[in-house]
Amino acid sequence: RAVGNVLRKKFAAGIFDAPFANPDMKKYITSPEHVRLAHEAAAQGCTLLKNDNNVLPINPTSIKKVAVIGPFGGCPKNTTSNHVMRGCPARIAMVGGYTADPLPGQEYRSVTVEEGFKARGYDVTYTQGSDGGRGGPPPASASDAVQAAKDADLVVAVVGTMACGCCNRCGNGEAGDRTSLVLEGGQLDLLDKLSDVTSKLVVVLVHGRPVTFGDFNQSNYLLGKIPSVLSSWRSGEQGGTAIADIILGSVNPSGKLAQAWPRSAGYIHTPVNPWYQIHTDMGTGTYYPNGDGTPMTPLFPFAHGLSYTTFKFSNLIIDSSNVPSVGFNGTRLATTFVNVSVEVTNTGSMGGATAVIVIYRKHTYKVVRYLRELGAFDKVYLNAGESKRVNIPLALSDLAYFNKNVQYGTGIQGAYVVDGGKYNIEVGDCVSMQGVYNDQSCVTQDGSFLLAGNRTAYGIYM
Repeated sequence: RAVGNVLRKKFAAGIFDAPFANPDMKKYITSPEHVRLAHEAAAQGCTLLKNDNNVLPINPTSIKKVAVIGPFGGCPKNTTSNHVMRGCPARIAMVGGYTADPLPGQEYRSVTVEEGFKARGYDVTYTQGSDGGRGGPPPASASDAVQAAKDADLVVAVVGTMACGCCNRCGNGEAGDRTSLVLEGGQLDLLDKLSDVTSKLVVVLVHGRPVTFGDFNQSNYLLGKIPSVLSSWRSGEQGGTAIADIILGSVNPSGKLAQAWPRSAGYIHTPVNPWYQIHTDMGTGTYYPNGDGTPMTPLFPFAHGLSYTTFKFSNLIIDSSNVPSVGFNGTRLATTFVNVSVEVTNTGSMGGATAVIVIYRKHTYKVVRYLRELGAFDKVYLNAGESKRVNIPLALSDLAYFNKNVQYGTGIQGAYVVDGGKYNIEVGDCVSMQGVYNDQSCVTQDGSFLLAGNRTAYGIYM
């Protein structure tokens, strides 16, 4: 199905009809429309992981001098041309490896965080402070970065992982395997020193994978010293602009994690991946801590992501009246829906967007499944004080799982099966882990619906 999704997009784009690029298309590169779209994608993709005491957003009028520090915050001063992508690893880190330099007559580039703040008229000082594990010439010493931090009204530390295909080494990607997820190349030491000399520190991650903030036996100790962390991933050509806008409050962050964030590399292949949750046959609350005493909880849970405002979910309605009382097979399962709707209210003082996430639970599968699974989701923007009912159709095929013991058709062993019985539904902007670990932070609207049968296949999708 994943391959089919990619191929359908390629066919729709006409790639197989006209395999050679149309030279007239170059006029759209850096066109205003594309720049706006790149900014929107970057802004919506950023995830605010931590915001102690609501230190963000920063009041734009309260600062004049900004220190951007870190290997992925700006271009080295010896860069021959700041328009050349490959001459500035921070630009490559924004968009990913194997990004080519512009062709003659083209001026595209990715915007760095340094440039994002300069475009707003601030006095910006950039100091590399660390090589970020990318290899190459050594940066200026961390003492220069510390001095810049002391002199600034706001310190933005931009750290993360180098994209492969750029530099002597890479932090993730092709040939980027590693034994640790910890920030490398002196970045931990840099953050430690900065957190000791300033309380005006915002940490921005430019990365392609989760990173950790301390050696394993130090239990990510640096997170306790950092008031705010913004994950931007590979935020694209307008990443620096979007990051500055989020920090200064002209954009409200709305990204959510699409995976649980592990505490160390040792968590990646645990039985509770990808959400760090127990299987249905293990029973509630029976999962034990690691042998070394570290908790089995993630550093940040699946669907985690903070906002500058707050949202309330209420009046959940689950309508399964269109679902036949007798099961059936085939593609009709993809066009038969349980309609889930909920009222969402922005209860804060700032407009913002939130995800509306539909999770389903079932305890009587024929095979072992996870305690909770993602069924569907949507995103809604609300002004301060505004309410809106959000409708999310949940296709029966979204409830399917692969059962290798089911025979479908002649000589086909294994199929995607939808089980009958009771399904519990949880709707909110987060995913509760109650029953897995002591999670009190996520409040959802709960309900249920019934498919005919009990521990029997309602339908076979494939």
